[in-house]
Amino acid sequence: MMRGVWHCSQLLHWLAHIAFGVCVVAAVAVSVGAWRLSQGPVDVSWLSERARVALLDEASPVQVRFDHAWLAWGGWTKRLDHLIELQVLQVVVQGGGGQALAEAPRAW
Repeated sequence: MMRGVWHCSQLLHWLAHIAFGVCVVAAVAVSVGAWRLSQGPVDVSWLSERARVALLDEASPVQVRFDHAWLAWGGWTKRLDHLIELQVLQVVVQGGGGQALAEAPRAW
């Protein structure tokens, strides 16, 4: 009985170490990310392509296209739910015939 309790306590001890390590790694990653965003916009070209694919719906008569995207720090002057912004360049909303319904040089 005591041997089982000892093994269980050892397992919980190691699980606590692993959980603490994961928390430390996550805290460092968030800190590095926040520091990088504070230095200026972060290019997210890999996310741009995924967003383009998500926005393309061949069945829809309206299409949304954009050229480039990046993440930027919104600053502390805005509301807390807008601290990190996804900004895009050359946003074009096209109708079914290909005519431009709306254009914006920059959007976020």
